[in-house]
Amino acid sequence: MGRQIGGAVGLAVLVTIAATTTGHSHLTTPAAATVHGYRIALLVCAAVVLAGALSALLLPRPPKDAAAVA
Repeated sequence: MGRQIGGAVGLAVLVTIAATTTGHSHLTTPAAATVHGYRIALLVCAAVVLAGALSALLLPRPPKDAAAVA
C-alpha cells in the first residue's frame, strides 16, 4: 500500500511541476510550452533518481557478521 501512495504522490508532484512550468512559460505556442513543462518535470525526476542512487552508494554497508545472523 505504501508503494501505491508513494507512486501517486510522486506522480502528483511531477504533474504539478509540469503544469506550473507550462503555465509560466513564455513560449509562443501551447505545444512548445507543454513540451517545456514535461521537459522540466522529467529533469526534476532524473535529479531525484540521481540523488537516490548517490545516497544509496554512500550509505554504509552492514558488517558481514550481521548477514549471517539474519
